Amino acid sequence: MGVMIISCSRDNDNTNPTTPQTPAISQTGILPTKLTYSQTGKADEVITFSYNGNKLIKATHDNKDVIFTYTGDLITSINNPDGSSHVFNYDSNGNLISEKEESYSGTIKVLEENTTYTINGSTVTAQKISKNYDDITGTLSSISTSTITYTLDAKKRAIKSVEVSEERDSIGNLIEKTNNNTTTYQYANHHSLIENIVGFDKLTYSDFLSNNEDFPHNIVSYMKEDINRTYYHFGGSPHNNSYINEVKVEYSVNANNYPIKIQPKAKNHINRQFETINNSYFTIEYNK
Repeated sequence: MGVMIISCSRDNDNTNPTTPQTPAISQTGILPTKLTYSQTGKADEVITFSYNGNKLIKATHDNKDVIFTYTGDLITSINNPDGSSHVFNYDSNGNLISEKEESYSGTIKVLEENTTYTINGSTVTAQKISKNYDDITGTLSSISTSTITYTLDAKKRAIKSVEVSEERDSIGNLIEKTNNNTTTYQYANHHSLIENIVGFDKLTYSDFLSNNEDFPHNIVSYMKEDINRTYYHFGGSPHNNSYINEVKVEYSVNANNYPIKIQPKAKNHINRQFETINNSYFTIEYNK
């Protein structure tokens, strides 16, 4: 589990009259205050959450804060102590329409990723351009372009995604292609640990949440990935790699029907049995 990138900073006044506002919440909801990642043979890793009302101010891990910034009730940026960041933009209805991520190794930028989202009813199409840089020299090493089509349920959660992408090196040679990689999702019926945190409901299909394995934000009970990749070797023949990943997640819930223990299990490709991933699990504590 790496340093989880979640953060909140001061609540900025909303000066844009088109930015949607949710009604004022008169009382604090049920909010997670502590997330512990436990793995056999290793020390627990703990993240604590701080709030201003129902808005997440910061997430703290190893005495380092990830800061969340709001404009009105929308999360507009997440900043990490290593300089990495996410920036979010929304339309006048509060729908996420673009996202930018930058990641650093020391002072060297190793990733810049720009994603735009087009919304059409229950379908969201993400167009993503990722630039990867050498972590020693900082020079461009490759560029990936991808189109991901999400099908959403009534709660704006992805129930299916289909990805087509390609990666090329800095001089344009093709490195890798994905061909309609398809992922399907099923969800548990209990509450999500983040459902009362202001702004997270607008990030359900964001790259930030979709690819954040350190933060079990959703309540997926089963996920199936049908992967189809082609690798290109200079001077050699392309190599195809197709396989299926399956993950199920087991939950324990408290009296309020919020998860207090989360244990993902992956299907072993050899014996076809679901096995605990890295002998690990998450536990969650709440404010009430």
